[in-house]
Amino acid sequence: MRWALLRAYGPLGRPFPRRFTADRVFSIAESLDLAARIAARTSRLALDAELGSESAERFRASRMATAAQSLALAIAARSVEVVAKSLAIPVAFLKFVALERSGLVAASSRAASDVDVLVPAKDAGRLQRELIRNGFTLSGSPGYEHQLPALISRDGAPIELHTMVLGVRLDGRRSASFESLARADLLLPASASGGSVPKPEVLLAHALVHGLAQHGAAPWAYPTLRVLSDVIDLGSASVTNGDGDDLARVLPWISRDVSRADLASITELRDRCLTGTYEDHELVRHAVAGISDEAYRRRLKVLGAGSSPSDGGLVVRAARSLVGAILLTRKQIDEVYGPPRSRWGYAARRIARPFDLAGRLVRYGLAAAAARLRSARLRS
Repeated sequence: MRWALLRAYGPLGRPFPRRFTADRVFSIAESLDLAARIAARTSRLALDAELGSESAERFRASRMATAAQSLALAIAARSVEVVAKSLAIPVAFLKFVALERSGLVAASSRAASDVDVLVPAKDAGRLQRELIRNGFTLSGSPGYEHQLPALISRDGAPIELHTMVLGVRLDGRRSASFESLARADLLLPASASGGSVPKPEVLLAHALVHGLAQHGAAPWAYPTLRVLSDVIDLGSASVTNGDGDDLARVLPWISRDVSRADLASITELRDRCLTGTYEDHELVRHAVAGISDEAYRRRLKVLGAGSSPSDGGLVVRAARSLVGAILLTRKQIDEVYGPPRSRWGYAARRIARPFDLAGRLVRYGLAAAAARLRSARLRS
């Protein structure tokens, strides 16, 4: 793990001072979402010399797979852009596509699963309908407070049309919209076709709230260290270390969901990794345990229930979370329970869902209590 962090973030060419098992590092790096990044930062000769050609080739294969995935997403983004332009609807790309179009990530170094597009709320439905007429299909996933139900491009790339940048609140209250970013001069042109991207400070704020607040309690679903990668690639030293004016600007945007302690934690980890002095850190322990420790995952499922960012109040947030957990789409039922043998199976599983959730809550709660008890015993 230390080797993976050094090669993913540390000074280029610095020798790794400890002995390690070369055939294990790929699985560790891949599970932490670092394999492609390492291959992008490290020369072929250096990887071969350090790992041997067989292990090094696995890193290069990961980078090639990431490159293919990135190309598919880029093609899908271009298709959305063309359709939006035909309707005179402005769009701004978020997250991966924004980072790539801004030149902030090395080619094929960052994995991504979909194209996120910010659209004026009044135009989102019209754009979605036109995309469907142009060959896109509904994915079967539900819509959320901040986005319409996801689409699938003709080449199989998921597309999410966002109506807000959830959790990034320019006024401290409401999540930013396309219009509010434009009024604040926080959008930059990204292509001749009219597509734009948010300025780096907005991308940083979104990366932090998306990775730490929205998905921080589910590192198995969204790798925790992807947030660290984005923070580093955005070159955010002046934003997060407290000695630049940008801190006063960015923190209020996300302070409802990302605390100063959270920000300080990822800043500390970034500084350690950049200097190659990493030894141990709570975020890394969280990232590893979230993908390898089933008891810890159960505990996170209890602690993270209903904690996702929302523009609604506590009651609205809890109600939305409960309804979303109970009323599953067919696609969600297939993912959670597997496809039923008949269409009546979907109805049966929807009826049984509340009872299953209650049982899971009890089991996860007991697992969380047992984990806390073990921790208390170890401390004592």
